[in-house]
Parts: sequence; structure tokens; C-alpha cells
Amino acid sequence: MSDTSSESSSTHSSVTLASTVSNSPTLHDLTTAALATHALLDFWYLEHVFLGDFQLLLMGRTKPIVKGVDVEVRKAGLLLGLKAVRMLFAKDQAEWDLDLSSEKEKGFEVVHRPSGVIVRVFMRGNNDLFLSGDVYFFPSFPTVPFLSGTNFLVDKINSAASSGATVDAEDIIWLEDKHHLYEPDLVRKRVGKKVAKRACERYRALASCFMAMGFSF
Repeated sequence: MSDTSSESSSTHSSVTLASTVSNSPTLHDLTTAALATHALLDFWYLEHVFLGDFQLLLMGRTKPIVKGVDVEVRKAGLLLGLKAVRMLFAKDQAEWDLDLSSEKEKGFEVVHRPSGVIVRVFMRGNNDLFLSGDVYFFPSFPTVPFLSGTNFLVDKINSAASSGATVDAEDIIWLEDKHHLYEPDLVRKRVGKKVAKRACERYRALASCFMAMGFSF
């Protein structure tokens, strides 16, 4: 009885794992979802950048599962807020194959219908890291803007210093070694010693990374 139960449990776990892996988005799925989102935002002349695990994947960082695509829309003055952007997605759902899914605390989600990929849309405000012109274009996506490597690293450090998960620290360690992806002087200027020290206190493994970037505490 025990062996049968154990075997059944093991089989169930294997099926569940296989189902999870098979349902995870492929790079092609993520790419088509990002391109559709970019097309809609570009049509409405909304400045935006892609970031998150999708960007890390394109940078060469291997992730077990990249669940979706993250895009930040730049706040354009006082009139165009997140609700207005959400209305544009609602207006053009059929044309761009993007269906509104759910609202989040700092944004909302849409689903790219053909691929099933979730796209998380958010807007941090005028004082965020999305600086005009400070973007990066991958050779494989010459027209699609991503957060610059410098600001991507700064964003990760800020997260690690506040309420970020352990994965932020792991990403920082990986990024620090890729010197061609960021500018250390700008990272130090935009992060500041206090924030870097706080991140280091939360994750001791970051000490050598910050030293390599020129921080001194």
C-alpha cells in the first residue's frame, strides 16, 4: 500500500513537473509577445523599455523558467497615467492580439493571445531609471528598446537594498562580471554609497561585487 502510494505520488509529481516545463514560454513565444506589445506602444507614441528576466535571457543569463515579459512605460506628464495606458490596451485588444488580464498594485497584465505569454506593464513615474535616450537595442531586436545595462544593474541593486528577493542578488553577481554591459562610474553615481551598503548588509555575497565596481564603505 505504501509503495503504491509512493509510486502514485512520484508519478503525479513527474506529470506536474513535465506539465509546468512544457507550458513555460519559449524564447520565440516571449519574443512575439514583446514585439506585439512594442507595436501597440509605438503606435501610440509611448516611450517604453523592456526589462526583467526576458532582458537577462537575451543578455545570456540562463534562467530555469522565464514566466513572462516586463515592460515599463514612461510617464508622460500629468495627464497620461497607468489607467490611460490600460485603456489603450483595452481599446486595441483584437488588433494586437493582446487581452487584458488583471490589475496589479503598480501596473496591469495582458496576455498575448497566440503564445499565451503574460506581459506585465508598469509605470514608476518621472523619477525612475528610465532616462530618455538611455536605452539599449539588442542586435536581434534593432527597433525594440530595453533598459540600458547600467540602469538595469542599478535597478537590481535598488531592489536588493529594499525588499528584493535573493534572485536580485544572484543577478547582480552575474551582471557585475559582464563589464561590457554597464558603466561602473554611472552605477556608483546613480546608486549611491548608502544604497549599495544596505544591499551589501542584506546580502554579504555582494561585497566583492561592489568592491569590483569601485564602491568603498
